[in-house]
Amino acid sequence: MQRAVDMLFDRLQTSTPETGSQLQAVLGALLSHQAFFCLRMGRLEEAIAEARRARQLDPLSPVFNAFVGGALYFARQYDEAIEECRK
Repeated sequence: MQRAVDMLFDRLQTSTPETGSQLQAVLGALLSHQAFFCLRMGRLEEAIAEARRARQLDPLSPVFNAFVGGALYFARQYDEAIEECRK
């Protein structure tokens, strides 16, 4: 899956604004699914990193913001999780 993410990031760099917004949506969904998979596998730091990458693509998305907070919560970083959920 990492190869697909890297390929989409490369295409995003050279895309037109229209295509770029479509790629961002697909890439954000892919990264959030990857973060969820990492979370389920107990790879908490990787889950947090992937969730943050997804949020970078759409910083106003309440779903991505909540997912970052949830990943931090499961990693027992409670104060940071609360802070992220308040954004």
